[in-house]
Amino acid sequence: MNMSKQDDCLLLEKVIETVDNVIIVMDRDGLIRRFNPAAESLTGYKAEDIIDHAHWSFLVPEEQRQEVEKTFKSLTAGHFPNSMVNEWLTQDGQHVTVQWHNTAITDAHNQVQYVIATGTDISSQIQAHADLAISAKALETGEGLVITDKNGVIIRTNKVFTQVTGYSEEEAIGKTPSLLSSGKHDAKFYEAMWQGIAERGYWSGEIWNKRKNGEIYPEYLKVSAVYNDQHEVTHYVASFADISNLKNAEKKLQFFANYDLVTGLPNRSYFLKLLRTSLQQARTHHDQLIVLHVRLNRLSKLNTQLGFEVTDKLLARFVHKMDDAITIQDYLIGRTSGSDFTLAIRRHDTEGLIDFCNDIATLLLNAGEHAQIEDLEESNAILHNLDPRIGICVFDGQLPTDENVQAETLLERGLLSSFEAIDQGRQILFYSSESQQIADNSYKLEQALTHATQSMAEFELFHQPQYDQHHHITGGELLIRWKHNGSYIPPNVFIPFAEKSGLILKIGRWVLETAAQHYEQLKAQGLHRHYAQLGVNLSAKQLLAENFVDELEALLARHPDLVHHLTLEITETAFIDDIEAVKTRISHLRALGFRISIDDFGTGYASLSYLTELEFDEIKIDKTFIDMVHIVDHKSHKIAKAIIGIVKALNVSAIAEGVETQEQFDTLVGLHCKHFQGYYLSRPIPFAELLAKLHQTQQP
Repeated sequence: MNMSKQDDCLLLEKVIETVDNVIIVMDRDGLIRRFNPAAESLTGYKAEDIIDHAHWSFLVPEEQRQEVEKTFKSLTAGHFPNSMVNEWLTQDGQHVTVQWHNTAITDAHNQVQYVIATGTDISSQIQAHADLAISAKALETGEGLVITDKNGVIIRTNKVFTQVTGYSEEEAIGKTPSLLSSGKHDAKFYEAMWQGIAERGYWSGEIWNKRKNGEIYPEYLKVSAVYNDQHEVTHYVASFADISNLKNAEKKLQFFANYDLVTGLPNRSYFLKLLRTSLQQARTHHDQLIVLHVRLNRLSKLNTQLGFEVTDKLLARFVHKMDDAITIQDYLIGRTSGSDFTLAIRRHDTEGLIDFCNDIATLLLNAGEHAQIEDLEESNAILHNLDPRIGICVFDGQLPTDENVQAETLLERGLLSSFEAIDQGRQILFYSSESQQIADNSYKLEQALTHATQSMAEFELFHQPQYDQHHHITGGELLIRWKHNGSYIPPNVFIPFAEKSGLILKIGRWVLETAAQHYEQLKAQGLHRHYAQLGVNLSAKQLLAENFVDELEALLARHPDLVHHLTLEITETAFIDDIEAVKTRISHLRALGFRISIDDFGTGYASLSYLTELEFDEIKIDKTFIDMVHIVDHKSHKIAKAIIGIVKALNVSAIAEGVETQEQFDTLVGLHCKHFQGYYLSRPIPFAELLAKLHQTQQP
């Protein structure tokens, strides 16, 4: 049956109306003459809105219009590429990518009259290719990656997996992750891990695995389940990071926190912790606990004469001789300050106490009087007398009077007795009533402190300015001073009393309120931008006080701008008792807008794991590491350099405390430290003097 031309036209019209492809017909001037329903659906435009318009005028993004118009003119000249791709702009502003196939209707002279363009939306295909590229790139992140099927069989790994474990992807595929099992975790560990994945869809934590070469290493592992639309597990994705370096660094910081770097002995804070345990054991077993405090009276002079490198060797030799001389088993020894060592011996036999103490003290005296430089031949060894002075105190677990004695008390009594020995020109001195008199004077001081805090009239806030590497003042630390009976009492004398008695809370409130008043004066004189940060020390008790956040909020209600200029300084020792409570409190303080500074970094309970958990803005490098920082071969220099590196890695600020010489300052600048505080730059000064200094530095 032959079809008429009219039938052909009707059939063609039907095809144009029903096909899924976009069909547009344009005359030789580019004006649209036909715009089918598929084109309407894709763009959101109606045919009547489009007819008689050049399609590149608003269907094509502006940056592509010139190129599309040029291509169209090429088509009308008879050049028909098999296909082309360009973007269209929908009515709601979305971009779609269309692949075109172009044909033409010509007249009797073979001149193009109309261009028929058939288009297919390929946006989803392009996005799929992009997603595949992104997925492929994601596999090669800095973390190791393992993908398993729902049965835990490995189907994909990445390059980092191979670098960390030593197994190639070919070796791993078809195996289970038990390929890496170290044997250090029992069945309960893995049961808990899979229970977590089943309940929450993921698990994360530290785990020990084994490389192909047999080496066991720590990693931080994250495992997630992948579900289908029916919430059925289809795959598991595990990513991990080798944390060997982090663990090693944490061990080093833990050592720095608990041990003396020169002798390897417990430092004061760690020795006190050990002494508390030994004291409790002495109470339980009704033993004696003998504390001998050794003060090396000539160490400071020898430091000046011989240099720290030589005296460090002398100290190491002194400790070695002590260890050789003391043959008893149950004893502790620690370096409790630069020139002080403390020995604690638990003893059950109560007979011959005085002779026993004198015998041990004599061994210690001999070790200190005949210290040698260890790397010299014995025949040429130079002997140095460190002039040890020994204070002795005894806890007797059988005496009711000793029932409430604390480890700190024993350490203080030994220290007091060693100083009394120096004053009296003696080598050995037992704790006595004279030492007790010193303790009584301390009690009187505590009573005076209690009275002084009733009005706070005897207290004043000094400022120790902080500087940048160009000697410009950037802010300062606010330091409390107590002037009692006409003379200043050092903070390290009265602050421990305040901590113990709870008066520190009242003192802390006064410090914050006074700091706010100082800020308002700085602001009124236009100095608050120049003197940008005011650092205030928080005690552990103040930080964790129940109403502390409420007090700060009330302070900010009176001084709203203060939050941008107040840095709250927290010592590492505040973390010891309750790290979780400290983390929570610090989060609250930062939420209010305060900057947080970790004070005395490296001397307390430092831990890299805590640094990764805590939120803070600044680390203050303790003076302990600054004193010898200018000596490149000294451990303090290396530690300071390491701390500055940690600060840079954590993207926080660092302030070097206790900078006392230009040599120290220049060394720290060379280590890329940018903020400094210490007597080399400025001593602590009264607020009025600070204002004058700031005005002076602002003058041209």
